[in-house]
This record gives sequence, C-alpha cells and structure tokens, in this order.
Amino acid sequence: MSKKIALSGGIGSGKTCMAKIFTALGVPVYNSDERAKQLMQTDETIRTQLIALFSEELYKGNELQKQLLANHIFNNNDLRQKVNAIVHPVVIEDYKTWSAQHRSLSGVEMPAYTIMETALLFENDLPKHFDYTIYITAPLETRIARVMKRDNCTRAEVEKRIKMQQCDTICAQKADYVIENNNFALLQILNIHNDINNKK
Repeated sequence: MSKKIALSGGIGSGKTCMAKIFTALGVPVYNSDERAKQLMQTDETIRTQLIALFSEELYKGNELQKQLLANHIFNNNDLRQKVNAIVHPVVIEDYKTWSAQHRSLSGVEMPAYTIMETALLFENDLPKHFDYTIYITAPLETRIARVMKRDNCTRAEVEKRIKMQQCDTICAQKADYVIENNNFALLQILNIHNDINNKK
C-alpha cells in the first residue's frame, strides 16, 4: 500500500512548484484545491450542506456561484471554517480513493507514496489522515512579492491572507519534513523522496 503524504505551505511558499518536482520524480500528486472546486460543483453532500448554510441562491442550476460564496465568507472566519468543515472531509475521502487507484498495473511498480497538495493542513487537522507531512517555507518578502505578481493584488491584501493562515514557524515544527524553498530545494526534495522510499 502506498504511503499517504501531505504537502503544504503558506500562500506564496511555492507549493505548486515543489509539487511539480515530486511529479517529475514519478510521485502521483493530488491537487486538493483544484479537486475541491470540482467537488463543490458535483458532490451532492457538499451542495446540500452549503445550501443549508447559505441559501438556494448559492447554486444556479448545477453551477456554484463562486463570487457569491466569496462574498459570504470574506472577512467572516466563522463561516469560512464552516465551509472548510463541509468541503474538506469529502476531499480527504476523494484523495484516499484516488490514492488507492495507484496500484500495480501491467507490471508497473506501485509508487511508494502519493502526495496530497493542500493549503490548509494543520488548520483543518488533516495530519491524522497521512503517514507523513511535508511543509514548505520561504522568506516572507519573497512570498508577498510572488503572490502580488501572481494574483495582481496589493501588499495589504497579501498580508491579510497570510495572517489568516497559521504561522510558518509553528507549522514547520509540526511537520515531519520541512523544505526551505531556496537554491537547495531540489536537493532537499531528493533527500525526502529517498527517505520516504526507504521507510518500511
């Protein structure tokens, strides 16, 4: 059975880039953010609970009104946590199903582990679902500049989003592995990859 690994990091830390390196090493990577967006459209459990939390207006036909949802949870941490509590359990089960599908086929060796890339690992108490956790760190100014350029937003907007996430230092202390996103990130990933592969 493949091990289940969570890959996380604060906004702008470089999760997507690091995930691509793991993919290049042959590790199947599950993007929880992208999959959550799909499941919010298609999963009946999520749909029913979100409508109960907000209203029928949240969906028009089968289409989630993303901007309406964003307006509801913007500056409302309580509602945001309730939405996460609805969506994340479904995403976790979807990942487990997806991970189980990566078995030996046509003589191809089953991967030693699969990765779930997720932004909110410790905030949503997800580590209990995984064998190991990897957390990515990067200098604060680098993260801010990266997100400002990527999302075409202001420094104040980025700082606000960062404050909504748990402190990097605390998350790094909780993780089994830490990747410092610097010039030696590739070497760190290779060491982690080899270490997980060698675990029984």
